[in-house]
This record gives sequence, C-alpha cells and structure tokens, in this order.
Amino acid sequence: MSGLSSGKDSKQHNAAVGGVLPWELVNKIKNLGMQQRWQEALSLFWATRNSVSGGVNTFVWNSAIGASARGSAQNWRIALDLLHSLEQDAFANPDIVSYNAAMAALVSAGQFTKALKLLRQLPERGIERDAASFNTVMSSLTKDVEQCDLVLQLLDEASENSSGPDLTSFNIAITACARAGRWVQALRVLEVIREESLQPDVVGFSAAISACKGASEASQ
Repeated sequence: MSGLSSGKDSKQHNAAVGGVLPWELVNKIKNLGMQQRWQEALSLFWATRNSVSGGVNTFVWNSAIGASARGSAQNWRIALDLLHSLEQDAFANPDIVSYNAAMAALVSAGQFTKALKLLRQLPERGIERDAASFNTVMSSLTKDVEQCDLVLQLLDEASENSSGPDLTSFNIAITACARAGRWVQALRVLEVIREESLQPDVVGFSAAISACKGASEASQ
C-alpha cells in the first residue's frame, strides 16, 4: 500500500516539518543530491527526521533515497538501508517511487542481479510496478548482449501490468535486440508498438535500422 494514500502519511502530508514545508524540504534534499552533495542531503534528512515527533512523509524519504543514489558506486547500500528504514517507519510507507529510486541506485552501481530481484519482489510487497520500474532494470541489461532474452521477458512482464510498458520500454527492447544482432525480434517489437496504439519514434526506428544493418553486414 502506497504511503501516499495510507493513514500513516495523510495527517502530515502537507504539514510543516520542523518549520519547513515538506515540498521545500524535498526540493532542498533533491538539489543537494543533484549537486553531488549527498552527504549534506542525508544529514539534512536525518536531522529533520529525528527532530520531528510526527516523522516526515514519503516524498521526503524518496528524495533522500534519490540523493543517496547520486554518490559513489557503493552508495547502493545506503539507498537500501534508507528503503528498509522507510519500510519500518511508523509514519510513512514506501511507494513505487521509493523502490524505483533504490533500483536506480543498484543499477548505477552495477548491482543488476539485486535490482532484478527487487523488481520481482515488488508484487509480494503489495507494490504495483510501473513502466519506470521495468525500464530501470531493462536498460541496464542492454549492456550485455547475453541478456537480450531477459530484456524481452521483462517486456512481457511489463505488459501484464495494468499500466503496461511505455514507448521507452519498447525502445529499450529494440536496442537490446539490435545489440544482440536479432533483427527479426527487433522488427517484431516495432510492430508491437503499433499494435499497442503507440507511435514509434526516432529512437526505436534507429535501433531497428541498426539491427537490420548489423544483420546485413554479418551475412556478407
């Protein structure tokens, strides 16, 4: 259940936190993260979290998880620790943004197996995955041509969600096929985009052309 709709978060959703409105705190933490000042971002987060009896809301937690992901390659551990703390928090619940931010931290650190495991655990945790969830993991797998089948499998899993895959999901799959030299499947994914009433863009067309070009060169 998302913290955004739970009773734990609702009462202090828009309330000031330590004299600072939640959105102001979120923006401060996010800006520090974008400036690679993740230590300051987390210090601000924990100082606020520990000084307020009513805790902070899910948005603030998510900004801290996101900021931690912008640090060193080892910061995925910090991101997961924050996520686990949020899961146990008395005042807020994690939502899909929380988990997506943690998976992004794992992917950035090359922890693809852990990211995939977390993605597949979400239904068990009562969290519905969205296109961004799948895209985060799928895009990381395109770097390895041996993972093309897994990318396509994840695309199928995304299609089973109520929100479904988005255009980026399909483009990632076409790119994976192109890099693996599987032009037939790349063109098939392009067809599926149209079947889903989406409009292919230059990214998808370029990746499909690359797949066909690679197949042509390989046959010469």
